[in-house]
Amino acid sequence: MKRIHAPLLALSLSAVGSTALAQTTTRITSGASGWSNPSTEKLGKTLIYTQGGTTIVHTPSKAYAMPVAVSVSSPFFSPGGKVLVYASDGDPLGTNDDGNDEVFWLDLNKRRTVQITDTVDPASASNVTTDKYGKRVVFLSDADLVPGSNADLNEEVFLYTVSTGVFEQLTDTTGANQNRNPRISSSGKLVVYDSDADPLTTNADGNTEIFLYAIGTATTTQLTNTTVGDCSRPSISADGRFVAFESETTELAGANTDGLDEVYRLDRKSSTFLRLTDSTESSDRAFVSGSGSYVVLESEGDLVAGGNLDGSNELYLAAISKAGVSTLTQVTTGAIGTSSRSATCDHFAKRIYFRSDADLTSQGSGDDHIFLYVR
Repeated sequence: MKRIHAPLLALSLSAVGSTALAQTTTRITSGASGWSNPSTEKLGKTLIYTQGGTTIVHTPSKAYAMPVAVSVSSPFFSPGGKVLVYASDGDPLGTNDDGNDEVFWLDLNKRRTVQITDTVDPASASNVTTDKYGKRVVFLSDADLVPGSNADLNEEVFLYTVSTGVFEQLTDTTGANQNRNPRISSSGKLVVYDSDADPLTTNADGNTEIFLYAIGTATTTQLTNTTVGDCSRPSISADGRFVAFESETTELAGANTDGLDEVYRLDRKSSTFLRLTDSTESSDRAFVSGSGSYVVLESEGDLVAGGNLDGSNELYLAAISKAGVSTLTQVTTGAIGTSSRSATCDHFAKRIYFRSDADLTSQGSGDDHIFLYVR
């Protein structure tokens, strides 16, 4: 497999501004907690989440339960709104009686489920994502799914093509090296992930960096190249031009002298990094919208002056202009000690879904719930 490395220039194009908080939040769930992270499609009108062994499909007009499998932690909804992919130790088809963690693919319209992997303990699968129409599925696994390619059973990034039933192993690491947080673009052409491996002989220091795999050419590119502080948890726009991630490095887009996590967005077309946060508290878990013009992120910092003086974990929305100017809006304001997190959004970040244990809608609950913020 041919692999190339293209160095990218680290430049900052903007200063961070701020806007006032908008109160347009609705609580989606009710009753007991234990909800999975939410997942939505391109339009943001349909939401999917799970509780226990039940997958719930929520639309503006109704919500209905769809029994899928037990122990589905975080199902992923295809941007096209047709397919659900997930990892589970359940046995919805009678083909996983050993209860191992496997990858499943579900056509929501036809109610048709396919078990993609069939492994034995202690093999596992996680971090499952898919493209717009559910044609390609990307996930982590420590199984030898391409016989002989993962004999050491390290956790690797795999690609499964639904039409052919063929697996491809996108990474090949050994020993203590770790590959994490894979994500496929909606276009189905690109996969991002973070890794401390050195597949291109450009990461000899073993720092955790962001990598990109181009499916059409079977080539790998190292997107970040730092010596201090990890770069991790990448999120990719629909066309793959923009990649958002977190990093504690001091080497990208201006000073980060405290060495805490800040959120960045890379424009692959112009090879520029834009730092979206600047705080004395960590900012992380960025989710870039399909358009790439918006990034939802978490922070305990007071990113919009005076909005988070108690240091709660809040959500913020970074809106980035074509000129590269980022403006931050505070999405949540919870009481001290509460946490708003695990955000996802539609193509233009008009509708943001997230989890929170804060009483954001004055309904008197301190339990964990799923909320919708509409701007």
